[in-house]
Amino acid sequence: MFFSTLHSGASVLNFWFDEWFYDVASLSPEESAALPSLRAEGWFLWVPPAGQPGLQAYRSVAEMPQPPRIFTVAGSVASCRGAAALARNVADAYGQPVCAVVSAEQAGWAQGWSACSQWTEAWCNLALACWGLNPTPPSARVRSGSELLLEILNDESLAVDVLVGHSQGSLTLATALAHCERSDLNPAIVTLGGVVDVPARFQHVQQYLGSLDLLGRLNSRLHLAHVSVPNAAHHLNTRWVFHCDAQQLVKSA
Repeated sequence: MFFSTLHSGASVLNFWFDEWFYDVASLSPEESAALPSLRAEGWFLWVPPAGQPGLQAYRSVAEMPQPPRIFTVAGSVASCRGAAALARNVADAYGQPVCAVVSAEQAGWAQGWSACSQWTEAWCNLALACWGLNPTPPSARVRSGSELLLEILNDESLAVDVLVGHSQGSLTLATALAHCERSDLNPAIVTLGGVVDVPARFQHVQQYLGSLDLLGRLNSRLHLAHVSVPNAAHHLNTRWVFHCDAQQLVKSA
């Protein structure tokens, strides 16, 4: 009960952070309600452009109705809802479905509470074992976003045309690309709110950082080439002032 309460509190916090940082209004209420909770093994969200049916979560890319060619990774504040909102912006920019890669590692600002609960759970299980009681089953290992994305990049049956990352998702892209073994891969890469070190062999890279994005600047390699977006902060939510317009920037990349 204690651990489930902590997890529920973390989910609520992530829900409201998604409200601030991501363009969640681009999703219909029905689409938002249908999105699952985060899972240790990760999710792959099929996100079509606005107005088209079919937004759905899959356990693998192979289950999707057709092989996706565009992939997105949202930042550390993202639940499935925030990840889907970023993918919707990108899907609207390109006019075709997008696959959002979602790891439970992206538990957001509540991630610290989750980590604390894991340590507490371990100590409680030790105490229960000493008293001869059954401990709770151990939590499943959380697969990182870079692991999930790397599987996609190394899958030669997939044509990866575009990769888009926001915030920590930009670093996830760079990490996966650094370990990519395919020599034929050369997608267009777009980062928002984070300037990262993309391996030099990838030639089509466009990185954007808002002129008001203090959080992004703290986590960026500012000496690398990037475009400064005037009067833009870290959030992509178009309902708030000083937003970074993901759809427009991806279109212009």
